[in-house]
Amino acid sequence: MILRKKIAILILVAFYFFGWLGTRSELMQFYLREFTSFNHFMELTPLTLGMSAFLLFSFHESWTLSNIVFFVACVVITFFIESIGVHTGVIFGPYRYGDVLGWKIWQTPVIIGVNWLILVYCTCHVAVRLVQNSTWHPFVAALFMVALDFFIEPVAIRFNMWEWEGGTVPLQNYLAWYCIAWIACWFALKSNVTRVQNSMAYYVLGLQFMFFLFV
Repeated sequence: MILRKKIAILILVAFYFFGWLGTRSELMQFYLREFTSFNHFMELTPLTLGMSAFLLFSFHESWTLSNIVFFVACVVITFFIESIGVHTGVIFGPYRYGDVLGWKIWQTPVIIGVNWLILVYCTCHVAVRLVQNSTWHPFVAALFMVALDFFIEPVAIRFNMWEWEGGTVPLQNYLAWYCIAWIACWFALKSNVTRVQNSMAYYVLGLQFMFFLFV
């Protein structure tokens, strides 16, 4: 188990590190006026998220029915929320997805629901570890998610993951992220997804924070 975890962590670090190196080289090309809109490394984002999810949940030790129902529901419901947001602009504000996040249904990347699940799962684990009072767990987890989104936004816009009407991120986006994250985390905790702590959650969340912070 220890060796398997070390290998998994090494794979994760390699994916995020080489992804970071890729963004550095492409930004250098941009400043040298040789940049093209085809972001080779960023277009590997769906693969990185898929690998992150696979490695993360391969260390989940409590595969109860309530856990499985929550995982599926989280992916499906957040995908539909994003799709409604794209088509109406009433949830997060007016925005649209680019092509970097891969295959889309209803103008919404399929991988986006998986990303929501990863973030909800990881932030719940961190919140439970940091705060003893269970009442505050969804509040703390949602704060972590909004903080991460704050770092994600400029990178996502720069590399054509998505774009906002008018070019600025509305406050509505962060408020919506917090509310949706709070609800998702509340259901996650009620489903006992953190009954057995998954240490991989800390690595995945930490790597995402560092990646977007340094990019």
